[in-house]
Amino acid sequence: MVAKDGFQRYTRTVPVTTPGTTYERVPPLTPDTRPVAETKAPIVSPVNSTPQPGLQFVEKRPAVSAHAPFSAGGITLVLAGSAAGIVGGVGLGWSFSTYDRLQRQRMAGANATDIVSLDDYNRLKWIYPSSWVAIGGGAALATIGTIILVASNHGRVTLVPNVGGLALAGTF
Repeated sequence: MVAKDGFQRYTRTVPVTTPGTTYERVPPLTPDTRPVAETKAPIVSPVNSTPQPGLQFVEKRPAVSAHAPFSAGGITLVLAGSAAGIVGGVGLGWSFSTYDRLQRQRMAGANATDIVSLDDYNRLKWIYPSSWVAIGGGAALATIGTIILVASNHGRVTLVPNVGGLALAGTF
């Protein structure tokens, strides 16, 4: 809403389709022919506005989506799930490498050149299953986060097939 003494108020709802800055051109104001007592109304100026000389902004609403906290939570879950999956993948890689060295050591016996220590063998016993738990938990978190993002209508989110399976693509 734009108001100026001696002119009719200009009111328009501006649809915001994408996040960011939206501009609206205000047409020349029409002179007000009503008596002065009817044209006076309280003018409220927002804190962060920069009105042009002679114009005052009566109302300014921030362009905030009602679903912003859900989207932030969805993004957080997707990122946490991805991180857990990466950690689980690294753990599985180390486990497979260590197990392969252990099998070569077992087959070579005393002539083995690549020896697995007892500490590595004991670590292998808990890192291998923990890695699968991290991958499964990460996949679950990423899936829940994707569902929240899609259900929140806070942007356009789609699953796109790619070489490795599916990828989450869209705007948030």
